[in-house]
Amino acid sequence: MISDPKKVTELLLRLQRYNGSDSFATLADRICDDDEAAFPKQARAAVYQLWFHHGIRLPDISPKHSSMLDVRQGIREVMQHAGDLSYRAIWETPMTKDMKTAKIAIRRAFDRHVISMPLNNGLCCSTDQCVLGNSADLCYTYKGQCVTGSTGCGNRLSASEGDADCGCC
Repeated sequence: MISDPKKVTELLLRLQRYNGSDSFATLADRICDDDEAAFPKQARAAVYQLWFHHGIRLPDISPKHSSMLDVRQGIREVMQHAGDLSYRAIWETPMTKDMKTAKIAIRRAFDRHVISMPLNNGLCCSTDQCVLGNSADLCYTYKGQCVTGSTGCGNRLSASEGDADCGCC
């Protein structure tokens, strides 16, 4: 349930105003191609507000080129190997060789911060405190200390320019 539909609508309209009908795949391509105007700061702020204040999960958008290479690769793999499946179907369909490839692509998209899985809260553990992280982070504290299972901040791997193959087929 969306607690503030008016605010969510305003944020989504802001994304539309700055990016028109562009998809996240198109935006990721432009950011990876070093187009600095590809995703304005105001639009990026709207994505984060939707994520952290309203629970609407969109792919991570970052001004960091290496982070966007990960996002772009994750989007491409999901589109290639699981593009015709719904998120629900991927977990309900019996495992076949074809489904195994799709599930690997989905998991890699999660690892690359393209999709969000349940249980993540977008916080990471920094000096025993939970702070703003990214969509794949999970952090909880007990008596002011990060507890086991919390992700550390900055533990993200980056894709390289040559990382164009899913490697899962």
